[in-house]
Amino acid sequence: MNVPRQLKEVGLTNSEASVYYALIKLGPSSATHIMRRTGMYRANVYDALEKLMLKGLISDVVHKGRKEFSAADPSQLYKILGEKKKGLDEIMPELHTDFTAKKQLHEVRHFKGPEGIKAALREINEEKHYDAFGISSNLAKVVPHYFPHWIRERIEKKLTARMIKSEGDKLKTPELFGEKIYKKLFEVRDIPPKYFTRTATWILKEKVVIILESIESPLAIIIHNKEIRDDYYKQFMNMWASAAPEKLRP
Repeated sequence: MNVPRQLKEVGLTNSEASVYYALIKLGPSSATHIMRRTGMYRANVYDALEKLMLKGLISDVVHKGRKEFSAADPSQLYKILGEKKKGLDEIMPELHTDFTAKKQLHEVRHFKGPEGIKAALREINEEKHYDAFGISSNLAKVVPHYFPHWIRERIEKKLTARMIKSEGDKLKTPELFGEKIYKKLFEVRDIPPKYFTRTATWILKEKVVIILESIESPLAIIIHNKEIRDDYYKQFMNMWASAAPEKLRP
């Protein structure tokens, strides 16, 4: 399999480029299928898959009872790797054509590590509004350099949100937004710390994003299922009705 040199020039190793390119061509596939396509040894395939997941370039899914791996949208190469744009421009039409042809909408996708969290956050910023609970100040610590950029993008797009957080937890959001813009785009309510969870949940139009805000082992799960999404929304509304308005600290 001839792998475009541009994938290596933007920062991927030979193994990572081969596996990512194979997934673009194959669509969601098992490790065995990737081995056959690339001619790589099993250990090398799994090592490349793990590194690509940490970079947010692939996710794993469970399809018909077996684990498969799926490539992220090729546009993520610009956002994640951000270098050698000219080289990426040369192969982007081919990557997008193959990606779109092989794309499948899986119900559950997993992302690992800080780069995986960034990939999930990018999906959140693709929607005009979200409702969320379990939000805490830990998110800014998991992706400290990316978080301000994520906030600036929300401001530029004028994206709105309703959030439920733990009473007493001071989010970085108000100071990054500025209090005036924060109040305009966000409506925030508090619940007692004893009812708080370790996971943050975003409810979007047709999916749910769940992030374990662990600095040691961050994990994101994206669920594409309307019934599950609606159940989470009902849970949010029940919590929202009993939560108290946020008290901004002076």
